[in-house]
Amino acid sequence: MIKINNIKFYFIPLHGTINSPVKRNWLVYISLMASTFLSAFVLGMIQFYILEHLIAIRGEESREWMIQLVSAVITIGSVLVYIISGPLAAAVKKRWVMAGSLWLAAAAILFGGLSNWLFTHWLYLGVVGLLLGIFTAAKMASVPLASNAIGRTTTMVNAGMTIAYLLGILSGLPCGIFAYNKFPEYGWIIGLTILIIAGISGSFCKFHNEKRSNFFVEEQKLIRQTGGLIKTYWLYLASAPVLWGVAGASNMAVTAFVIKKGIATPQQAAFISLWAAIGVICGNTISPFMNKIRFKCSAAASFCMILCVMVFPIASSSYFLIIIIVILFGVFFGIASNIIESSYLHEIGKEGKESIGAALSSAALAFCIVATSGVVAFALQKKLVSSATQFIIIMIIICIPLFFSLVLNKITAKANVNL
Repeated sequence: MIKINNIKFYFIPLHGTINSPVKRNWLVYISLMASTFLSAFVLGMIQFYILEHLIAIRGEESREWMIQLVSAVITIGSVLVYIISGPLAAAVKKRWVMAGSLWLAAAAILFGGLSNWLFTHWLYLGVVGLLLGIFTAAKMASVPLASNAIGRTTTMVNAGMTIAYLLGILSGLPCGIFAYNKFPEYGWIIGLTILIIAGISGSFCKFHNEKRSNFFVEEQKLIRQTGGLIKTYWLYLASAPVLWGVAGASNMAVTAFVIKKGIATPQQAAFISLWAAIGVICGNTISPFMNKIRFKCSAAASFCMILCVMVFPIASSSYFLIIIIVILFGVFFGIASNIIESSYLHEIGKEGKESIGAALSSAALAFCIVATSGVVAFALQKKLVSSATQFIIIMIIICIPLFFSLVLNKITAKANVNL
């Protein structure tokens, strides 16, 4: 505050040098958001870039099940690295875990591109997904730290991170097809460059309230605590990750569906993801205001997701109508997933188990994406379902988080948790 001629002027305390604590903490959070966005962009871009290469080999008729299988393979690495990702994020500074995993992923893409994808394209999908799974564990473990650093709730911080992630991956998908159409042999260079920049951004995420532990101690702790975390938080771990699984499978299913029906070209269909992102951003933005009745809202949002999926095949005559439903689906997904996920992150942060808990959540999320996309891909490839009836599988799976949200609401009805 300053006083001039008896008039008092008040200023928001964001002034000062770049080394002032408030400004520095916000710059760290912005760096974390930037790294999240850029890494997710490459995850989406490389996914559709390699998808187009695989379809060129197998034929256009394979698109419906191939798009689901690619989504499953690039995600399975996060499940495989669970045993080390949490202890690594606890033992090493999270900024170096994030930066190192992103730079290694860039090296994998560089080797694949220069070697003309030696052995098979699937190998590089899996390796990049595995390394980005390590990044995700460190990123999620940073949420409680970032929340404390900038003085905001975990719900708000996680909402911002989710928006950055979804904007990245969903804008990366159409860019992957664009890169294949314009630069089929060298489009991977775009992903390589962005991963290097993302790693640099991640290296700036220095948290002063971060506590480190011995890797092997954390490894033993992970083995001991995993069972306890699952036992305590299984309702959360069987809800939010499943929502992510059905969201990914739905996005891939709608994209392939409109291409098959001739409603849109592959390039146009890939932009459906961006419309979904608009909905998710809206859902994540309004979800923090629902804390008092959060699990009722997540249950209602899950039910609305089922209604949206039910309408997808019916709306196949209009690209505009598909976009409207996709946006609504994104809104309901954003509400339900952020409410449950942020509640979980808040609880494990209070126990000081953010690294192991975040790694477990990442593994559960990845497993659900792999399982959901894998089941849909298998059913399509074996012709057990058609392009329209595949949505029935997705609707059935959404019933799981719907039911568990109702259970969580009942359990916490008398609790007064200030998130």
